[in-house]
Amino acid sequence: MTLSRRKLGSQGLEVSAIGLGCMGMSQSYGAADEEESIATLHRAIALGCNFFDTAEVYGPYANEDLLGRALSGVREKVIIATKFGFDIQEDKNTRTDAGAQRRTGARKSGGAPL
Repeated sequence: MTLSRRKLGSQGLEVSAIGLGCMGMSQSYGAADEEESIATLHRAIALGCNFFDTAEVYGPYANEDLLGRALSGVREKVIIATKFGFDIQEDKNTRTDAGAQRRTGARKSGGAPL
């Protein structure tokens, strides 16, 4: 099975027609199971998925860290969409302020940049 691809914009970025939202791998649906989450990410890649959605607020940071570990070694083959601009204090999101919180570089996760 191979997923069809879609071109985004005019820069040549091409993503799988079906992406994988990763929020539930770190929060919202009960206890996180890292082994199962990593197996799911690897299976998605094997099926042709190359588009993954995360956010710094999932965890916070836990989801981006998970993707960094799971995608180590295949990072150049996948596209990661992440949402940012949250005001995270003491591991809690207090508000969104994208203008003030834009990051200038990729966050390091488990030794592998997202």
